[in-house]
Order: sequence, then structure tokens, then C-alpha cells
Amino acid sequence: MDAALRGESQLFEWIHCRYDGTPFYAEVSLSRLDIAGKVLLQGIVRDITNIKQAKQDLKESEFKYRQIFDNAVVGMFQSTPEGRFVHVNHALAKMCGFASPEEMIESVTDIGAKHYAYPDDREYFKETIEKQGFVEDFEHATFRKDGAIFWVSVNARVALDNSGKVLHYEGTTIDITDRKLAQDALKASEERYRAIIENIGDGYYEVDLKGNVQFMNDSCARITGVPHHKLIGVNFKEFAVEEEEGELYSIFHRVFSTGEPEKGLVNRVNRPDGKEQYVEISVSLRKDSKGKPTGFMGILHDVTERRKAEETIQWMAYHDALTGLPNRILFHDRLILALSQAKRNREHLAVMMLDLDKFKEINDSYGHYMGDCILCAFVEGVKKQLREGDTVARMGGDEFMILLPGIRQVEDLEKLGQKIIDAFQVPVKVGELFFAIRTSIGIALYPRDGQDFDTLVKKADMAMYEAKKRGGNKYIICC
Repeated sequence: MDAALRGESQLFEWIHCRYDGTPFYAEVSLSRLDIAGKVLLQGIVRDITNIKQAKQDLKESEFKYRQIFDNAVVGMFQSTPEGRFVHVNHALAKMCGFASPEEMIESVTDIGAKHYAYPDDREYFKETIEKQGFVEDFEHATFRKDGAIFWVSVNARVALDNSGKVLHYEGTTIDITDRKLAQDALKASEERYRAIIENIGDGYYEVDLKGNVQFMNDSCARITGVPHHKLIGVNFKEFAVEEEEGELYSIFHRVFSTGEPEKGLVNRVNRPDGKEQYVEISVSLRKDSKGKPTGFMGILHDVTERRKAEETIQWMAYHDALTGLPNRILFHDRLILALSQAKRNREHLAVMMLDLDKFKEINDSYGHYMGDCILCAFVEGVKKQLREGDTVARMGGDEFMILLPGIRQVEDLEKLGQKIIDAFQVPVKVGELFFAIRTSIGIALYPRDGQDFDTLVKKADMAMYEAKKRGGNKYIICC
């Protein structure tokens, strides 16, 4: 007030009371007036209660922000576009290995060079935040105080003043080093796993619950005969032959129902090129992290060669290697079956025993190779005389048997016996030589001559030797 009396304007903030007694803040401006030799004070009073409240609210807000900023468990920062930290909180300073925010601000004078491990990441950050005003979940490598590198995830935005001018960048920083290391370890593990899957000789597949292919390795492409890029999305049933499709689906259903893997199923592969291919399939259930089934996976093992070898062994067990005819074992099985059918249907059948006359002399004179050629020529000649349902088998050496089901009358046997003998009236050319093939034939009729395998074979054999006694090259029906 003294200044006002001296003629100087003076501004005061007072607390006044209203008529009702409530206080309010007032801003008072005093100035001196000299009127008629008298000194007076002139004042202007302005209610600034709202302004004072706004300032107080702002002060409290800034205090709360500072409290949050300084005590947050995540790193927080404010930085200039040029690359200096304006503020950092204790969490960020500690994260970066500094004893205090002040030490970090003083030490890191160039964020791009001293904070970012890779300068390109800093450039990407600046370009992104300047373009869109914010950065979300930006992962980059950064330095600790001791020079060690760790990984962080940053969320930041541009702070502007009322005129739209950039004040600073501000944001949060989270240490994601452990997560990053786990991701890298998982990625490395997946790459090793993928390398193993891609380089194993067996096929590996993954399908969804409907059987649609989600992944197949290169070996699957080789086995199925379908290019790798055309496999994805194809249903698994496309690779199964029609008659085995139901069995394949049954296995997938059992695995889904029980959760237990299955293996050992051998299926043919339906290849586009028609090539014969067999695979041994294993099936396991795929589940998500919550244990919910999401599909199936397994191995396709190419067993084509093994299957062919098994089939060859199986074939050799029941066939003669030289002529390809059924052997004694298979002939026995077929005759037993034919006897059962004939008995059930009250039909007749016949058994023929054939032996080449003087075959030993040919073997001794021309060797076994020539003898084998003559046996094969004899078989071809006999087969031409038989019906589709008849079976000719090699019993050993130059001895053969024929099963003739559905015989109606003895005369049919007489005609057939003569047809076989007549088929070799003309000498057979083998190499550069011609040979006259002669055969003796014995015939037994079911049920007249016997009703079981041993009896019929014995009767046919006796009839054949009787034919030989009579000079050979003839047939005799047992009587």
C-alpha cells in the first residue's frame, strides 16, 4: 500500500468475505489519486476464485503426475526430438543400470548413439512418431550403463503445446529381454525342429479335424506325387484309395475319441500318376495350450519296397518259381475249398495228374536249362486247353495236377484229356531245336473215385502210372 501512496500501482491478492460470509479470492489493483490537494487511493477488485482453483488443480495434477512418473514400476521418459532425455523415472534409470534419473540424463546425451544399440531402430522410431504421432509396442535393443545390450518395448507419443508445437516425446519402456530370449530360443527350437522334419526321409503331416492338410514336408510331396505348393488345403481322403477310405477315417475317429496315438496301418496312396505306393501311417492328436483337440499329425513311412517284398515272399510260398503256377500247398487249399463247394452244391469235380514221358532223358541229354524251357512250353500248351475256373499246378519236377470243378459228365474229361495230348502232336521249338512232348494223364472224379484230397490225388496218380505202363502219351480215367 505504501508503494501505491507513493504513486506506484500495486497488485494484491486478498481473501475477502461475501455478504453471506463465504470467503473468495480477490485480485486488488491500487493506485494513487491526487484530487484538490487530497491524496486518495483508487482500487479495482476482481474475483479470481476460479483462477486460483484452476491453478491449485493444475498444481495437484502435476504433483500426481510426478508421483506416478517417479514411482511407476515401468520405465517412463520425456525426450527431445533432437535426442536428449528431459525426464526419466527411477524405474527406467534402474532398468538401464543407472543409480538415479539424474545420472542417466547426464550420461545419455545422445539417445541415438548412447541408448539405442542399433541406430536404424532410432531412425525408425523418429520416422514413425513424426509421421503418425505415436509408436506402439516398438521393440528395440538398448544399452545398459555397463554396455550390455537388453531388449525393451516402447509405447510413446508426441506432446504438443497449445499452438501445436512439439514439446517433447513421452512414453513408457518395458524390459522384454526374458521374453525376447524365450522367443529366440523357441524360434531356434522351431527352426531345428523344422530342419529335422524337412530332412527326414519319412513324410510328416498335420491336418485339421476335418482332415484338411495344414502342413506336409517335402517327403510327403514325394510320397503322394503332388507338388508341395498344391498340398495345403487338400483333404487327406484324396490320397486314400476308395476301398480303404473308411478304414482310414475309422482310425482318425478312434484317435480323436481316445486321445491315444495309433500306428502301423498300411495303406495304398492314391497318386495322380497311378504309381503303386504303400505307406505305413501313424496318427496322433494335436491339441492347443488348453488341451482342446485342433487336428491330427503323424508320419508316413514309405513301405512300398517292403510291401512288394512281402508280396513276393507270399507269392513264392504258394507258387512255383519257374512256371508261375500254384504249387502243391496252394493246390491243396484250392482243392479242399472246391470239395467243400462241390459237396454243398452236389456237383462233380475232377483231378488230373500229368507227367511228361521220358523227361529225364531230355534233362540228361540237353541240360536243365533246356528242360526248364520245355516245361514252360508244356505249361503254356496245357493252359490253352483249360477253362477260366480250372487250376493247373506244378507239384514238382515234371509232375503237374489240374483241378477241374463243375464237371457234368465223364465224356467232358475224355475230351479234355485228348485235347491236351493232341496239343503236343506238333514238336515244340525251343531255341533252335524241336522237341516232341509226350505226357501221361491220370484222372479221378469226385465223388465217384474219392471224397477227400488224399484219396483223389492217390487215384489220379495210380491212373497216370497205368497210362505210362500202356506206353504213355495217353489219358486214363480211374474206374
